[in-house]
Amino acid sequence: MQGLPSAPLSKPKSPRQQRVASELRDNLALVLQHGEVMLDNADHIIITIADVSISPDLRQGDVYFTALGGSVDIAEAALRRQAKALSFAATKRMGLRLVPQLRFLVDTRQHNAQRIEYLLRSPHVARDLSAPDA
Repeated sequence: MQGLPSAPLSKPKSPRQQRVASELRDNLALVLQHGEVMLDNADHIIITIADVSISPDLRQGDVYFTALGGSVDIAEAALRRQAKALSFAATKRMGLRLVPQLRFLVDTRQHNAQRIEYLLRSPHVARDLSAPDA
């Protein structure tokens, strides 16, 4: 399983990038929901598109997803195999002339948040947080 945390890039996103990324996220979700592109070996897995980040020239996009009811690795492989078809179907719905090259990545933000919460509740951290400042 290969996943990258969603880290803000040094340069802020333009309003156009944000709008296209948001529309692409919504349309990818619809394409998957309506079965417009079939994902081999992943038809039993519920895939949620968590976020999309698009390059300034709109030619490349990172799609962060989560998977329920099956292996994340199987979902990732299926999404990667169908990346071109998914990109084409979503951009066709949007009316974009350019079809971005999509890269599918496991969204690790929820896992990271759970891990931080677990660490904050550990006895050692709780002790340090409750200790008076010296």
